[in-house]
Amino acid sequence: MKKRLLSLALAFVLAFSLLPTAAWAAGTPQKITTTTEFADMEQAGNYILMADITIEAPYGAQTKKFNGTFDGNGHTIKLEI
Repeated sequence: MKKRLLSLALAFVLAFSLLPTAAWAAGTPQKITTTTEFADMEQAGNYILMADITIEAPYGAQTKKFNGTFDGNGHTIKLEI
């Protein structure tokens, strides 16, 4: 009986380890719907674009590299600078 329980526990641990760990670690992405929200993104956040947006002012003065995740979700960012 102990061997069966141990085998079952081991099988559960192995199956659980196959799940993508990045999905668990990333958490729920923050929704971006406006240019202001886009400009306020943190350097290492997790974001998803929920609407097409148009950037009309100069953007990109930051020298820091973006290390987060950004899902365009089928939407576009249009630059009218």
